[in-house]
Amino acid sequence: MVFVVIVMMVVAAGSVILNGLFFISGIVQRWLNPMSLDVDTNSLEVEYGSSFDASAIVSNYDGDLEVSGDVNTHQVGDYPITYTLKKGALTKQYQYTVTVKDTSAPVIALLDDVITVQKGSVFDMHSVVSRVSDTVDGDLTYESSLVDGGYTIDGSVDTNTVGTYPFTVTAQDNNGLQSQVQGYVVVGEADTSPYMIRVNRALNTVTVYAFDVNGGTYSYPVKAMLCSVGTETPVGIFQTFNKGRWRELFGGVYGQYVTDIVDNILFHSVPYYTQNPGDLEYEEFNKLGTSASLGCVRLDVKDVKWIYDNCALGMTVEIYDDADNPGPLGTPEAINIDTSSPNCGWDPTDPDVNNPWRQS
Repeated sequence: MVFVVIVMMVVAAGSVILNGLFFISGIVQRWLNPMSLDVDTNSLEVEYGSSFDASAIVSNYDGDLEVSGDVNTHQVGDYPITYTLKKGALTKQYQYTVTVKDTSAPVIALLDDVITVQKGSVFDMHSVVSRVSDTVDGDLTYESSLVDGGYTIDGSVDTNTVGTYPFTVTAQDNNGLQSQVQGYVVVGEADTSPYMIRVNRALNTVTVYAFDVNGGTYSYPVKAMLCSVGTETPVGIFQTFNKGRWRELFGGVYGQYVTDIVDNILFHSVPYYTQNPGDLEYEEFNKLGTSASLGCVRLDVKDVKWIYDNCALGMTVEIYDDADNPGPLGTPEAINIDTSSPNCGWDPTDPDVNNPWRQS
């Protein structure tokens, strides 16, 4: 009996010792064969609709890696993922959370931010919108009241009354993210410009004013443009008197969408070497916003074409100096052409269907 007890005690002691040895062995193995995992935690926030690969954000690890957990980037929310490292008999897990966020609001493209309509004509308010889209949800649809995946148009136009009519387009994607833009519909008499233009020579800005039917004056600022004037640009009040699709300018170069202001002073595009919209003096384009012309008022094609298309001859143009105030709508942001680009011979704002900037 005593012998059996002794044997049992020896077995128990051996078990304790054996477990202890296993424990010590595990510590030694971890010390001799450490396992590590480096994860780019900045990549744990993912944009809605983008692609995500949990393995791709691991930059370094020691051992065999297994990844578990699904992330649906088309559904905003938090998603747990687990990284499991195995090395021999050792296993170690790392827990992370991936957050899918929607930070991209819908994009609203208007037919134009200022639309000119002749008095007495038929006008559909829905025509002010060219397209409303979301990078993931695709095209949004017009709705009478704002809902996910739709847009609304607030405002109305009386084409029987000359005046300026503001409107607002509001869009909301499927995650409730909103965007909003404002524009104007300007109703004018036939052959009479509903606008006047003020050119701030000191700060190279242009502001277009629409007729305010309530005040009876051109006091409604609706559009701001960046321009280039020169030392020969005159100060004064003038009326436009001629137009031309292309015009030869001083120095044997050419301008698009020309409107005559006074004498040889014109609104025109940045010069071109030839009458080819792909032959732009791109270095001169990058000077918009500075005094760079011989006296005319240079604009990008989008803006000078707007004047050409929407402002009837006889429109009043005031050229003045105010070094402290660019105008009520501020100074538009300049667009710079990458002179190393194969597209540099084109004005990026030119709506010409052959403009490679539009395709890229």
